[in-house]
Amino acid sequence: NDAYGEGFINRFKEAWEDRGGSTTGPVLFDPQQPSYNSEAGEIVSGQPDAYVIIDFPDTYARMGAALVRTGEFDASALFTADGLAADEVPEGVPDRAIVGAKGTRPGTPEVGGVVQRFNELFEEAGGPARGTFDAQNFDAVMVCFLAATAAGSAEGPDIQEALQDVSAPPGQKYTFLELADAIRALQDGQDIDFDGVTGPIDFDDNGDPTAATYEVWTYGEDGSLEVMRQFEAAQEGAG
Repeated sequence: NDAYGEGFINRFKEAWEDRGGSTTGPVLFDPQQPSYNSEAGEIVSGQPDAYVIIDFPDTYARMGAALVRTGEFDASALFTADGLAADEVPEGVPDRAIVGAKGTRPGTPEVGGVVQRFNELFEEAGGPARGTFDAQNFDAVMVCFLAATAAGSAEGPDIQEALQDVSAPPGQKYTFLELADAIRALQDGQDIDFDGVTGPIDFDDNGDPTAATYEVWTYGEDGSLEVMRQFEAAQEGAG
């Protein structure tokens, strides 16, 4: 029961029902409440064909345990999102509550010179292991830096105003491998179209990316995350 979970599940409900599906709920639960037994019973009530649960590890460790206790929950019928994606089943989450579940998370294209060089540099740098959002975070910094250069300002509103200009057509395409050239082009008053490690960003008028790469993942029997497939999603009318 927060902005992330409620916004996500309401949008899913709308899209699913638009396509002819039926839903029960949503069942919104407070991340701070001491017990989830009542909510777990409500979720499995009526033996639905599938479950969509949007949560984070700390909360789902308790909700998942409550779902298992109902004796009616089947994790292979669970669909979730990036909040529960990790290299292995998150600590505290019962295997029976998540092994076999499927989820989506933002991904990074598997091939290409930009991706390969980013992977090499990440490995060479040492430090934390790879995470779900490392390439997205890197792209975010690059785009903000280029927008600040284009705006000639480090003020948030000025950067915001320039984000679409540096990330979308028209303009010469650049990646982080040509960062110095991109900076010079902006300083010369030229338009650029920055492509990230994650692919084209191309913000629209609302500030939303019009294309993205996603992964469909599952937790295997050994508890490790397995990427089942990767796909590109584009905003209707984009491209």
